[in-house]
Amino acid sequence: MSALRSVRRPRAARLAARAAPIALGLVLVAGTTASAAVSLTRVSVDVYTDTQAQHRTEVEPDTFAFGATIVSAFQVGRVFGGGASNIGWATSRNGGAT
Repeated sequence: MSALRSVRRPRAARLAARAAPIALGLVLVAGTTASAAVSLTRVSVDVYTDTQAQHRTEVEPDTFAFGATIVSAFQVGRVFGGGASNIGWATSRNGGAT
């Protein structure tokens, strides 16, 4: 008898091995992005003019909310090599209405 024998998997394992890549492909193809009908409110404007930064940029935002209070922080005037002209912040105490 040959030293190399074929190991036969149970039928359920074979079906699962074939079905998994197909299922993953369907999820990737059929998946859609979530969307919401919300209005945007400008909370800040880049006012800096230094020459090393890319102005009119406010990037890497983060927010925290507790009850009706929302606080946001972000980099203002992004510098190409890293960093920014300043750190901007915005606060709302009424759930983002103002």
